[in-house]
Amino acid sequence: FAYGTGHLLFSGHPLTTTGFLLSAAIPTGVTSFVWVMMQKGNIPLVLTIILIDTLLSPVVVPLTLLLFVGKSVHIEV
Repeated sequence: FAYGTGHLLFSGHPLTTTGFLLSAAIPTGVTSFVWVMMQKGNIPLVLTIILIDTLLSPVVVPLTLLLFVGKSVHIEV
């Protein structure tokens, strides 16, 4: 959805499209926790989902970029 929206709205700006894609791929733990607390939702469930999302993000974010953008980022450690 983010890639299509970025392509549709900013077809001449590939970096903006990539930014839309990154914003969709990164974990959103803090925001989701706040919304669930405000709505008196299932806090243990959202904490479990945040944990899984955070643990998977080092794999999911680079794979999403590689799949949709065709590029990868290498960081020397």
